[in-house]
Amino acid sequence: MSYGGGSDRNSLQSRHLPLPRDRFRGAGDPHPTPQLQRPVPSSMTPKTIVTARHAAMNLLARREHSLQELRRKLGSRYEAEELENALLSLVQDKLQCDVRFADSYTRERIRKGFGPMKISAELQKRGVRSSIVDQALQRVLEEGGHTWQRLAEQVLAQKFGNAPSADLKEKSRRIRLLESRGFGQHLPSSVDKFD
Repeated sequence: MSYGGGSDRNSLQSRHLPLPRDRFRGAGDPHPTPQLQRPVPSSMTPKTIVTARHAAMNLLARREHSLQELRRKLGSRYEAEELENALLSLVQDKLQCDVRFADSYTRERIRKGFGPMKISAELQKRGVRSSIVDQALQRVLEEGGHTWQRLAEQVLAQKFGNAPSADLKEKSRRIRLLESRGFGQHLPSSVDKFD
């Protein structure tokens, strides 16, 4: 049976490239075969081998990021102009979107028991405009069928159980917990009850 047109053994062997001989010789070989390496142009540095766009896409593949987060994470590795062009192309191709990031981040923080004031502050710290933050908070609440009051009650129940506060000290502990989680004026009425 012949593979590739030739029927004799010599024609098959002549088509195969030999392996570098260094692989099979010992370290003290007097006639080493030179290793083949692809030359790297002098204009390319290790930082520019992987483009800014690919680096940003790698980060976005793991989770959503805001534009400011991408600038912060990649700013030291790439020139400002190259990075801005890469980020602009990602936004135009709809691979990066601050609205999508805000929705995703809000969902995650609500799931972990945080309130609107804390989520809003964290999103604005990450460079998301306040109008996008407000819309994300509203949209995620509506799609989940939640209210801030109900979410605050769940946080309290998880930490303290369903029993009302035993005294003013317990009540102040509950209020501090909710305020630290970012519920602020959305305190549930159950926090005011104590025996």
